[in-house]
Amino acid sequence: MKQFRAQLEVKINTSLGEGPLWHQDQNRLYFVDIVNFKVHSYDPVTKDKSEWSFPSYVGAIARGDRNELFVAAQNELVLLDTPAGSTKSILSLDLAKDIRFNECKCDPQGRFWMGTMHLEAKKGAGALYRVDLEGSVVKVLPGLSVPNGFCWSLDTQYMYHIDTFDYVVKRFDYDEKLGSLTNPKNVISLPGDSMLPDGMCIDRNGNLWIAMWGGGKVACYNPKDGELIVQVEVPAPHVTSCAFGGDNFDTLYITTARLGLTDDQLEEYPLSGSVFSCKVGVGGFETFKCRIQT
Repeated sequence: MKQFRAQLEVKINTSLGEGPLWHQDQNRLYFVDIVNFKVHSYDPVTKDKSEWSFPSYVGAIARGDRNELFVAAQNELVLLDTPAGSTKSILSLDLAKDIRFNECKCDPQGRFWMGTMHLEAKKGAGALYRVDLEGSVVKVLPGLSVPNGFCWSLDTQYMYHIDTFDYVVKRFDYDEKLGSLTNPKNVISLPGDSMLPDGMCIDRNGNLWIAMWGGGKVACYNPKDGELIVQVEVPAPHVTSCAFGGDNFDTLYITTARLGLTDDQLEEYPLSGSVFSCKVGVGGFETFKCRIQT
């Protein structure tokens, strides 16, 4: 098994840093701080930083056209014009006040997949929704706890998904035309107890990179046989998500959190909440654009 150590990329005290997204049109990294209601951006060349504030929890973001970002904020999908800072509501879901968006990703056709969870992570209180191109919303998977880590196989035949408290990666048969999920199968079993599987991305070899909350690392698995093949050590216990970016998509960007750490842990891991990066010898892909009608 190969091992790497991540380096500090963005020193920042996010409470719940999440959702890293490389915007190849801008050559910038975007990420969110869910519980502080912020979207952040960062240029790794100039080190320039920007941020936008929202009135509620910001679960995740996706690329739109030009300088637009789709932002999953509490129970609403919002279009953010990054140069102007202006926002436009696209749609809202009738969710309970104690439910918020968590992980969200776009599929190859530009549909927006939105996971929801209880504010206190109560089991079975969340769900996975799909927003189709014309704006209709379909509940695809009910009864989830902490939906995370959506990504699609290289041939788009499968979608991979993590419900954090299940400690497995599930593979669904994915119908590209309909956007439906069938035939769930557990393909990777993950260690439990102190480590919770969080966000996930896929590389050019079809292997899955999984952030381990409480484990201080990103772990790479082969979904064909479930083998652990790479580990990236991160100097922060609560590793939340990861995404490939950079000019050749050969840099793994990693978000972390300060939330839930004791004073002693924060003293031991003062960079918690920052963004880290690592060259891991393999690259990823550009993210799919959101193509929902606005």
